[in-house]
Amino acid sequence: MATMSERFGLLQGISDNEYHRDISTLSSSGARKLLELPARFDWQRRNPQPGSSVFDIGKLAHKLILGEGAEVVVVDAPNWTTKAAREARDEARAIGAIPCLISEFDAAQQMRASVMANRTAAGLLVDGEAELSGYWRDEPTDVGLRFRPDWLTVVGGRTVCADLKTTVNADPSEFGKSVAKFGYHLQAAWYLAGLEAHGMDDARLLFICVEKTAPYPVSVIELDDEAVSEGRRLMREAVDLFACCTETGQWPGYDDNITTIGLPLWALPDMEITI
Repeated sequence: MATMSERFGLLQGISDNEYHRDISTLSSSGARKLLELPARFDWQRRNPQPGSSVFDIGKLAHKLILGEGAEVVVVDAPNWTTKAAREARDEARAIGAIPCLISEFDAAQQMRASVMANRTAAGLLVDGEAELSGYWRDEPTDVGLRFRPDWLTVVGGRTVCADLKTTVNADPSEFGKSVAKFGYHLQAAWYLAGLEAHGMDDARLLFICVEKTAPYPVSVIELDDEAVSEGRRLMREAVDLFACCTETGQWPGYDDNITTIGLPLWALPDMEITI
């Protein structure tokens, strides 16, 4: 049986660092940063920074659950406060590895166990491929686009992209807040467009959400049509903005004009209403 990469023309063997350091094409994470502030997006993509400990936790969970990613270096220390621990962490990052404390590694293992104990999530991860890379061009602008699905599989003859999210709250009734805050609806639209560009017109995108703290509960979530439609609108806006900024060489920051602001409501004293 053909692999997902063979069936759909996606690429294997592109490292995480190589993928994220590509500044010639636009990714969904880049699009979200671009919409926030083009000047910051342009600076960050040209000046990549070392990963933070918070980001390492997500990478660690992806490695243990999906089986792909950078090498893991477990540092035998209770925290990062000692010089030896920090040096070991920095050395690991310098070679592109994922540094973690023993406690973090144990937590990630428990997260994996929790995901595999979820019938739907485990079923999605039985057979498939992780961290494939896809590239295509936006037809109206000729902008190069890229995407990197966490996991691709086929269920009932239909392609399914499973995206793993480590989160504070995996409750489906609350996860919509994370979707809006982090732009996951734009990501969903982006990945579905990428899959469609590679011949997968009827693909589904499912988020496997696992909480970062014990007991590491898991949910599997799919966005409704309205959310994906808004994601498509944001995607169009981001691609058009990228094309314009690339053409002009101008990556705007904040408004040059004076802006008058007030205090947020929480910083104001309680006001008594009189009739």
